[in-house]
Amino acid sequence: MGRLRAPSLPYTIAATRAGVRATQSDRRRDHLSRRLQPARTRAGDPRSQEIVRSRGLKPAARVGIMVASLMNAVTHPVLAFFTLFISTGGAAARGDQAATALKQTNPIEVVVKTVEPAVARGSLVSLSWSDGLVLKSRGREQRIAASNLVRITAALPMEDLHPSGVPGDVVPGAPSAKGGASRATLGAPWSTEDDMKLTLTGGDMIHGRLGDSEGEVIAVETLNLGRVSVPLESMVALDTPRSKLPTYRDTVRWLDRTPVAMDDRILLTNGDVVRGYITLINGRNITIDNGESEVEVPFRLVVAVRFAASRKPAPDAIHGVATLRDGTRLTLTKMDWIGHRVRATWQAGAVVNLAADRIVRLDIGGGRWEWLTSHRPISTQDTPMLSLHWEPATNRNVLGGPIKVAGETFEHGIGVHSRSSLTYDLKEAYEEFATSFGIDDDSGPLADVTVVILVDGRRRLEETNIRRGKLWGPIRLNIAGAKHIELVVDFGENGGLQDRFDWVEPALIR
Repeated sequence: MGRLRAPSLPYTIAATRAGVRATQSDRRRDHLSRRLQPARTRAGDPRSQEIVRSRGLKPAARVGIMVASLMNAVTHPVLAFFTLFISTGGAAARGDQAATALKQTNPIEVVVKTVEPAVARGSLVSLSWSDGLVLKSRGREQRIAASNLVRITAALPMEDLHPSGVPGDVVPGAPSAKGGASRATLGAPWSTEDDMKLTLTGGDMIHGRLGDSEGEVIAVETLNLGRVSVPLESMVALDTPRSKLPTYRDTVRWLDRTPVAMDDRILLTNGDVVRGYITLINGRNITIDNGESEVEVPFRLVVAVRFAASRKPAPDAIHGVATLRDGTRLTLTKMDWIGHRVRATWQAGAVVNLAADRIVRLDIGGGRWEWLTSHRPISTQDTPMLSLHWEPATNRNVLGGPIKVAGETFEHGIGVHSRSSLTYDLKEAYEEFATSFGIDDDSGPLADVTVVILVDGRRRLEETNIRRGKLWGPIRLNIAGAKHIELVVDFGENGGLQDRFDWVEPALIR
């Protein structure tokens, strides 16, 4: 067996800004300062070509990559030979070909959550932000204003479908003699287990496989959307399939908990972190400027990437966040859903055409319903039983895991530990407050708390002996004209033992 050698790191990169041949330090500062601007567009940014040759990594970084390569090959032989598969049947048309692979003989059945307590069910006839939702049930059509919508969930059977929406082992994008999708000719069907997850500044997520990229644009091959181009400046995070393995789960959580820095960070399989700014990503390597040279890090050594980028807020106007079958999430600022076809505008500016059965959930924002998690409390108080303090967690439980109560997982919520008090400024702008709550499933059997909700100092709700295994609510409180609301989780019968509590889907209604 030959001696393990450091990888060779010469490369070619195209990415100077505005045609200026700047020094590495100037380019580094310019890149990061522009990346950290939350609402910036570079549509007209001219580019020139520059060829840079790397002298290699610093010795410590070279050793880190060598060790990561050895550990990766020994401990994860399958992932060591992880390869990128891109269907050759026309990537740009993959979404449309996949859509026609599944026969659509019945209307799309949906469950609709609105600002009203009761849910609505029926066939979705049409949906637009201007005209609202038209729902047909028992032969009668019902119209619901878009501002009153909260969530639309598909009621299609999922058990017999591949995440692409194609039954069995049909691979979309591989045309058959009959013009439809054919059986796979390159092995197993596209498995979403091998997909990368890209998180963008607007909160969107794209699942897919990386293709060849040019400059600072990432090319992603997806099942439902075909080929998608994502600017590097819009990236917040990139997670490889190995980031979900138990081996790396805690390390990835640590990476997420560290404050956003001026550097992009690449987490390697040996636990080392390479810092700098990333200038190119393709299906094979990540090119990063570490301040002294620009080098390539092979993807087979990468667990996750975090970018120096700030998240931008959701649009103020009515919009929808569509979750697709493969886990992709897109914020749609324009919507034209008629029957089985959806034509929408992504917040990135691209027009998206989808078959309706690709969408498993559509969350509507900008209307009368506002998630409390989009507001910052004006006051937080944490009073521990002993000495351990717990910070409230937004859309996570207090340990950093998903919010899960009575076996059900929720996307929106606030994780706290007794004793906790959160106060929010209402500005007399809301009519109702709605929430559910319960002990997180990650707690122990000794958990027991008392829940109190105060509106302008008046006690409006009190529930004692809240224990694990039950979801309480939803409850609704009239808060018309109120200035403040305070959410209190107090000690129960066992003090503060195991009291990991979740406010589940708390919302303010205008």
